[in-house]
Amino acid sequence: MIEKVLIANRGEIALRVIRTCKALGIKTVAVYSDEDTNSMHVKQATEAYHIGEATPAKSYLNQEKILDVMLSSGADSVHPGYGFLSENDDFASLCEKNKITFIGPSADSMNLCGDKMKCKAAMLKAEVPTVPGSPGLVKDADDAEKIANDIGYPVMLKSVYGGGGRGIRIVTNDKELRDGYESVTGESIAAVGKSAILVEKFLEKTRHIEYQFARDTQGNAVHIFERECSIQRRNQKLIEQTPSPIVDEETRARVGELVVNAAHAVDYTNLGTAEFLRADNGLIVEIRAADEEVAVVSTEDSFLFARACYHLGNRHVPLQIGEGWLRIQRDHVLENMVQSLGLLVSHQLAPFEPESGAYSGQTNHSHSHSHKTEV
Repeated sequence: MIEKVLIANRGEIALRVIRTCKALGIKTVAVYSDEDTNSMHVKQATEAYHIGEATPAKSYLNQEKILDVMLSSGADSVHPGYGFLSENDDFASLCEKNKITFIGPSADSMNLCGDKMKCKAAMLKAEVPTVPGSPGLVKDADDAEKIANDIGYPVMLKSVYGGGGRGIRIVTNDKELRDGYESVTGESIAAVGKSAILVEKFLEKTRHIEYQFARDTQGNAVHIFERECSIQRRNQKLIEQTPSPIVDEETRARVGELVVNAAHAVDYTNLGTAEFLRADNGLIVEIRAADEEVAVVSTEDSFLFARACYHLGNRHVPLQIGEGWLRIQRDHVLENMVQSLGLLVSHQLAPFEPESGAYSGQTNHSHSHSHKTEV
């Protein structure tokens, strides 16, 4: 039974958790940085503790400091909200070792979902069909070509270590595949020092549909129906509609059962999201995994935001731009630079889908970074 929850987050996110805990009669513990001393979540919580400077690395991402507060306050659970430490398997493991309930998936589940190969293998073992492609890593270009001809072009060459459009090529014939294989291998080695390539069928003309699901620690799981999310701008959803106008009752029940099976396969606990692509040949489902570690730069000052975009763009840095925030790959030099301009930097595990710019080459399909399963 949960009696006291520490909320390892700030602002509106923390307020949502506090409001729910109050309704359930659960005590709350807020943490705050120098910048948030007078924030509403600090005032609304049962208790509040200062954890450091405004820089997230010295406060909301400081695992040891947050653990100290959990232990000293007597909190038996921690709610990470989203962002910050919410998809950090090290933090989840730290909580588990100290017998504190992490309200989210387990560290092992995060690790499994974050590994393309292991996650796909888990889906196959659970008899959740996957996108046609290589059952494992391809040995060489000849192996990739054989698989591509077996499943039919177009296909995607994907580096296991890629992300955000790097290490991915869409190819439509044998020549493009061989040229692309060399490029993907080179990009992956340049980025992380090693290469491991998958081949998957590339799907065109798709619709984006999501299911949410819940699973408890006793293995009870349910799906919470679907949302139509196909209207997007720069791969970001603009409108969500439920129920989806293209999902009938039979399909809804059938895919919902697969979502539950997938949750069991990765031993996922708490709430999660499964994403689907409806293609000409059916539905494609993907379990939403922890994507890649990125730095999130944010500010409410439009002038500072423009300056950050200018300086990062001037260095030809891939950027994903949102309303008042942008994502970049982790780089302590760039992070220090934008912090010196007066912007906040936090770290997250999230999709990284940068803008296509003048220096971009062939881009990837908007859903190619995830683990997909054909229904």
